[in-house]
Amino acid sequence: MSDVVIFSDQTMYAQFKANSASRSHGVFRIANELRSHGYKCQVIDYFFSFTEEEIDQVCKKFISKNTAIVAFSSTFWFKHTYFPNNNDFFKQKISQVIDYVRTNYPNTKIICGGTQSINLSKMFNFDSVFHGYSDKSIIDYVKTIKDQIFIYDPKVDNFDFTKSQTLYRPEDLIDSDSTLVLEIARGCIFKCKFCAFPLNGKKKFDFIKDPDILRDELIQNYDKWGVNTYIISDDTFNDSTDKLRIIHKVFTQLPFKIRFTCYLRLDLLNAFPEQISLLKEMGIAGTFCGLETLNHKTAKAIGKGIVPDVSKSILKDLKLKYWGNDVNITLGIITGLPYETYQSIDQMIDWINDVDNCLVDSIRPIQLLLYKPEENIWTSEFERNAKDYGYTILENGHWSNNLFEIKSSIEAERLAIKVRDALVKRDLEAINSNFNVFYLNNIGKYSNVPKTFDEIIKMSNKERKNWIIENNGPATEKLLHNYKNNLLNL
Repeated sequence: MSDVVIFSDQTMYAQFKANSASRSHGVFRIANELRSHGYKCQVIDYFFSFTEEEIDQVCKKFISKNTAIVAFSSTFWFKHTYFPNNNDFFKQKISQVIDYVRTNYPNTKIICGGTQSINLSKMFNFDSVFHGYSDKSIIDYVKTIKDQIFIYDPKVDNFDFTKSQTLYRPEDLIDSDSTLVLEIARGCIFKCKFCAFPLNGKKKFDFIKDPDILRDELIQNYDKWGVNTYIISDDTFNDSTDKLRIIHKVFTQLPFKIRFTCYLRLDLLNAFPEQISLLKEMGIAGTFCGLETLNHKTAKAIGKGIVPDVSKSILKDLKLKYWGNDVNITLGIITGLPYETYQSIDQMIDWINDVDNCLVDSIRPIQLLLYKPEENIWTSEFERNAKDYGYTILENGHWSNNLFEIKSSIEAERLAIKVRDALVKRDLEAINSNFNVFYLNNIGKYSNVPKTFDEIIKMSNKERKNWIIENNGPATEKLLHNYKNNLLNL
């Protein structure tokens, strides 16, 4: 039995049996803090793939009268997609756990954390709710067990992230095929106007992990579990060349080769080209870059003022001169931003159709989503000052706009679909996830046609898509079956 039980899943895809094999990081960061303070903590991953009978088995195995807390980690439970009031698929599973605890162990506290905790707290009767980084507040809470709302505030939270590690234990069921999330730095030095993260606008060297601490974490993960592939979660991994040099030294001096994917800004690669070779030597195998638009006026309005032709030139050079097919490049596009027009979207599509110049591996278009400030603790500039940009925020992420050519989120969604149609024709549509190659590493050995990480990364987008269609469903089912059996046999 456990002192704390945490239910977690990557539900943005779990309902559709795609990428439900991925693992979150925040939940293990919290579990690590609890364990380091002497509490026994069990993470239940892939929660939404459990049947009613399996949920009952898990509850009986891990929850007892000595369990102080049952928690739900909600970071990837996207409210605009998966938690409308009539969505019984998810609500039934959460309710089953809550009903079990309330009926059998009324003294056990039920809490929720993660980016969707506000939304969930409106649907379920949690004892306490956590917003933002909870490394310290979870320990304060478990020591006192007082019903309240915890909001992360870096000014008063004296938790030292730079000295922290996320280490795994046998009960976490990690193996050499796992791709783990690696948190090297927290926060972002930029303030893109559509972005609403708690540490936006931090100083350049704030909240960066100590190199010796980082090295030890990587070595322990390799020695204990054989893990050497990571998704680096830093909001902007290349925000500083000095930072990259420090991490380059750590990575290249490891007694094994690391492979990773990360978020990069193209304008910084252009301004500091030495970053390109540093990243390659460090082991980069995939990246997601927020291109957002090819309209220069739009780019300047959101805080990304790089000239579109420069962005296209950098991307072409990355493929032809520097990285080739060793690095999978995915771009993000957002429709509905200020100054965007139907013509500039058509220009984007023309570039996508240009097989000689658009050489990236995949592109993910989405429409701009805006939420009322009272619905979130942290808000974007567009949400805080919507009227200044012509936006009127409606419900469930929808909006209207009286200043620019794209007048509503409905129009923006149609344009995103139009871009996606062009991507499908060129086999450039992002498959399942921005970092699908790394998530697929988790299921490679379970597929009918087994693939290693290096084989997956070398596939073209079309080859990978065909392999996913043939193997993802059965392989994910095998992985989940294996995970559940091992979990229940702990």
